[in-house]
Amino acid sequence: MTSGLELHDPAMGRCLRYRATLGLPVVVMPALGRIILYSGPVGGLVVPARVAGLVQAVLTAHGRPGPVIAHPRSGSCTILTGPADGYEYVVADVLLRLNAGAASDWIVLPSPTDERSGYRRWNMDPHNGFHLEMREVFAIPLELAA
Repeated sequence: MTSGLELHDPAMGRCLRYRATLGLPVVVMPALGRIILYSGPVGGLVVPARVAGLVQAVLTAHGRPGPVIAHPRSGSCTILTGPADGYEYVVADVLLRLNAGAASDWIVLPSPTDERSGYRRWNMDPHNGFHLEMREVFAIPLELAA
């Protein structure tokens, strides 16, 4: 069902859904219509799409798929995780060799505009507020690199 707000401002409608359904602390950047998730309660691992596919396969095989944002133009993905706890600094050198790293202070989530343009989309759509612990997600590419 489409609300009047979604018809008037699709980015704000999507933002409200992300807040209500997924419990994500998001805001809309009005000038760009981008939906921003400030890191803190949620973190992320940014990896090349090939590595993201391997991580998704492992997580799915263990019955624990998590939300993944695809960035087709850059050939990368962001896997949403639980909050950062400092571990990302311990493994930064290995992640850099994989052309991967922890997400920055904010993560841009797919907006209707992004999806229409092919700029950003959900590769694995979040269905609730579930995301994996950062260490659990980071461990998979680290094992693959070993």
